[in-house]
Amino acid sequence: MWKFKSLVNVPIMLVTSVLIVSGCSDETPVKSQSKLVKTVRINDYEAFEKRQFTGQIRGVDEINLMFRVGGPLVKYPVNVGDEVIAGDVLAQIDPHGFNVKINQLKGQLSTAHAAMTLADAEYLRANKVHKINSQLISDADLDRRKAALDTAKGQVRTLEAGLRNAQDALSYTELKAPFAGRVVATYVDNFEYVSPQQPIVKIVSLNDLEVVIDVPESLISTVSDVQDIKVTFPNLSDLEVSGRITEVGSEASFRTRTYPVTVNVTKPEGVEILAGMTVSVSGRVARKEIDNQKVFVLPLASVLHNGGQSYVWRVNSDLALEKVAIDSEKLTKTGIMVTGKLNQGDTVVIAGTKFLGQGDKVEILAADKLMR
Repeated sequence: MWKFKSLVNVPIMLVTSVLIVSGCSDETPVKSQSKLVKTVRINDYEAFEKRQFTGQIRGVDEINLMFRVGGPLVKYPVNVGDEVIAGDVLAQIDPHGFNVKINQLKGQLSTAHAAMTLADAEYLRANKVHKINSQLISDADLDRRKAALDTAKGQVRTLEAGLRNAQDALSYTELKAPFAGRVVATYVDNFEYVSPQQPIVKIVSLNDLEVVIDVPESLISTVSDVQDIKVTFPNLSDLEVSGRITEVGSEASFRTRTYPVTVNVTKPEGVEILAGMTVSVSGRVARKEIDNQKVFVLPLASVLHNGGQSYVWRVNSDLALEKVAIDSEKLTKTGIMVTGKLNQGDTVVIAGTKFLGQGDKVEILAADKLMR
């Protein structure tokens, strides 16, 4: 019986094994997963030149003014829109308490001067007598008189310093315009008690204007070569003036992945420009060559080095990686200048480059696709 049961079980096990193998053979092979990469299109001049970057006009000199001292306001003659010149009084704190303090210190200082004069005279007389006859004025007595004189002099110095501070505090009760400009905001009312460092009024310069635009990470490498910048005021019948880039932010916004670029705006003649006006900014990008080779500006993180040779990973039309040798030239504010077998508009990897290989299939981040 035992042998019979074993023979019966064998076919069943074989059939089960065949079914399992057969089931496995029907499964679809797992495809190799593409690597997600962050990229940028190099020297994408046309993409930059087609863009209109918007921003709002502001004064180059723009400041919230505050008092260094506190107290109730007694003068607040400015309103939003007023034009002021350097030195104009924009607000004043009641100076009465400060004047009282100064007068008190002046009185104390006068008393201290008199005490110092008396101590000086007593010391001189004692010293003279001591030199003639040391029995009449002992050394200890002379030392006490000298100490009294030194104390009187110290009191005078202390009061003089206190008087200077009180006079400075009095001068701080007037809030003056540091430059010519326009009042764009007021934060308090007259007769209100204000504290030190509390914003009182905001003014902006009338002479120098600027606008900050947000340039995408994919285009920031072209900014250093932008020329012929035009600033257009759409709400002023498309008034157009020239501009000049004065500052490029060194860090991208975490949320938008854009860099702040500051453009100085030429003030138009005969037209009133107000802070907060919306403008659009455009420009032309100059093409660069070194020894008849095109120059490309790449993010520093995109360049790798191996055995004395520099290279980048280029993404081809099949979304596969190609290693392209380059020559590094010099660093700029927006990246590194290179030459090599690259083409305008090529897509190169700018993050995680050390973990990639020739022919790797990749997938471009959706955010990078939107920037194109």
